[in-house]
Amino acid sequence: MTDLGHTDSAELIRRLTSGDSDRIVEAVRAIAQQGVLEAVPVLLDVLDSTNDGGVWNAIAIALADMGILEAKEHIVALLNDSKTVGNRGSLLYALQQGLDYRDESPMLTEMCISGNFEVRGEAATMLVAIAGDLTSEERSHVTTKLRQAENSELSEFFCEVLEDFEAAAEGVDLEAP
Repeated sequence: MTDLGHTDSAELIRRLTSGDSDRIVEAVRAIAQQGVLEAVPVLLDVLDSTNDGGVWNAIAIALADMGILEAKEHIVALLNDSKTVGNRGSLLYALQQGLDYRDESPMLTEMCISGNFEVRGEAATMLVAIAGDLTSEERSHVTTKLRQAENSELSEFFCEVLEDFEAAAEGVDLEAP
């Protein structure tokens, strides 16, 4: 791994279009570390066009860490893209890092129910975190879907998520002893 800590921003941006996944990920990390805001349009373009999970994960996390609010719509689009099935955990993590995802409860509910182990856990955590901010209609949608999912082989998981979600929606401190 190359140390790009002192590489100028033009070179870092050039590396984003190199086609070499390792070089791209290294450049993305350096861009985030240096806060190279002029790279954001290129980062978003690469995020939208890449088929490389390592690249989209690195870019999504970097954009979120940089506080680029515009990244949300691109991350959500990737989460809804079938090419990311099986590789969505880091995208969900990025979405949590300072981006407002309260309006994504339907997507999160679906991922909580149908995602792989990591995605189910991340989506459940995110749903619980926003439960108190949702409208009664949105909360009802989430609880209805989770109750339907309780009849699956993961019923214990969904029962726990539902309990945590309902407690959070009522303003109960889940961390209290």
